[in-house]
Amino acid sequence: MPGSKLALASMIAVFLLCCQVQAAITSHWNVPGKGQWGDANSWNPTIVPDNGEVTFDVIIDPAGDLGYYEEVKVGLQDNHRINQLSCFGVADLESWGGRNELTVESGLTNYGYLEIEKIEIKGNVTNIDGAELCLCEMDIEGILYNEPGAMIEVEDGVSIESKFTTAGSFLVNYGTVDIIPYGELWVEDALDNTGEMNVYGGICGCDNVFNNPGVISGFGVIGSGGVFTNYGEITAFGGSLAIWCHYLTNGGTLNNTPLSSLQIDSKYDVWNKGTIYARTGGGVAFVCSLVNDTSGLIELLGGTLAAAAITQTAGAEFTGFGSIAGNIVIQAGAGIELTGPTNIIGDVTIASGATLVVSAGQTMITGLTTNDGTIRLSGGTVLFTGGYSGSGEIIDPIGHWPMDDDAASATVVDIAGHNNATLFDAGGIATTEAHNGEGKIGGCLTFDGIDDYIAINGLTSYDTFTYAAWVKFDNLSGRQKIFCGGGIFYIRLINGYMDVYSLGLSDNYMRMDSFKPVTGEWYHFAYSYNGSSKKFYVDGLLEYQESANGVIDAFASMMLGAHYMQTREFLSGSMDNVMVFNKALSAGQIEAMCNE
Repeated sequence: MPGSKLALASMIAVFLLCCQVQAAITSHWNVPGKGQWGDANSWNPTIVPDNGEVTFDVIIDPAGDLGYYEEVKVGLQDNHRINQLSCFGVADLESWGGRNELTVESGLTNYGYLEIEKIEIKGNVTNIDGAELCLCEMDIEGILYNEPGAMIEVEDGVSIESKFTTAGSFLVNYGTVDIIPYGELWVEDALDNTGEMNVYGGICGCDNVFNNPGVISGFGVIGSGGVFTNYGEITAFGGSLAIWCHYLTNGGTLNNTPLSSLQIDSKYDVWNKGTIYARTGGGVAFVCSLVNDTSGLIELLGGTLAAAAITQTAGAEFTGFGSIAGNIVIQAGAGIELTGPTNIIGDVTIASGATLVVSAGQTMITGLTTNDGTIRLSGGTVLFTGGYSGSGEIIDPIGHWPMDDDAASATVVDIAGHNNATLFDAGGIATTEAHNGEGKIGGCLTFDGIDDYIAINGLTSYDTFTYAAWVKFDNLSGRQKIFCGGGIFYIRLINGYMDVYSLGLSDNYMRMDSFKPVTGEWYHFAYSYNGSSKKFYVDGLLEYQESANGVIDAFASMMLGAHYMQTREFLSGSMDNVMVFNKALSAGQIEAMCNE
């Protein structure tokens, strides 16, 4: 029994001794100005901190320990190993002779302004909120964390590697990283950016890049040997920003500022599920094919979009003006709208059920245009310099009033260029700025249901035609005219139902009993007559049809929002994007127009 107690006491003594050996000693930097790491007098206590029989937690805090507020320089002439390093104030950690290693088993944490030069840090590095870290010609074997509110400046030859760690090598950025001119940053595994990364003529190379949802901007090069995922924003400014990768997924924004260009060099095709802006004086260029996928948005803002091929899919949006370089394919159910002068350098293929809308300016297509769908001219023109073929149609409306007017005048502009309209209210000629509202497509014009209407004169009669408009009702009571051509033809709401009257046709009345609109909702109404049948569509879908023949002479004097006598049946609601065609559009063309 006494022997057992003695043995137990011996074990406890050994355990306590081991605990004492493993306990960390905190050592503080003790030299203002500059000094050597390996000099015992540089530390308080005056010993050289280097893990051996004991471990060291090292603190460099010249202001807190010495009252010294200027920069201190700490030089390494040999390799050292410690437990952890905490830096405060202004400090410069550098190698004096060769490229020395500093192993920091529990990591380096910077709370102040720290420069690290020509040293290989083995361990994780953390840059705290409010801290600044400057890196030059150095390596980190571990993970570099840059917290929110922290900043890192990268100069020449900085690499983050995992040669001696299984945890991987990553740059995890929640703050700001600046790569200065000629600066180089190499990350062996991955860059995970949710903060801001600015490239000022430098280079950043990584195995993988995850910009989720951070900001990458500037000019220079960002390269990925594997996957490049963007759910944030990538913007070129100040010059050219090049993105190199095997595979790019864009669910965020690809962008350029004026006079700058963003270049995407991907081994595989890029599928855009986010947004691409191409601004004036520059643009966005892909050294591969580009697919504008469902929910994707491409907007030309006077700039250039270039790719080996550009495919527009159904559900995606493509609009604007500028330049497009590359062959374009518009798939069935998809559409592109060009809103100003545009040059297309390449072939254009428009599939059956697809639409190209030119709403302003001239579009010049230098390659072959194969149109099996619809080209709709709504205030613009197309010049086919590379030839034209296909079984599709080119539709030019005889009247197109977008209702975007917002001026101190009564003019309602017809962008088809034939007949501007005039807005009236109780005071006689009205101003459109007093009736402008938020429309289905841009602006709209509002009607009070008392005395507001729009008069259109100067059109003629047509053997076949289509009328279309977006309409929203504020109330559903009584009789409300949407469109009225003399006393011959009208489309109206009557006590919650829609009906159409067409004097001159063999069957002149149709009522849509199965459709009842509600207030506050936008509806797309379209009425077509092809000489043998009349059809009424709601939101692109056929609601009613009847056989009919004859001629409707209804367009010489047209009213929008009131009876032709201008004294009753006023519309209470809003109207947007009114169009008249001198042909009967197909169901597919009306559906495409509704879905734009």
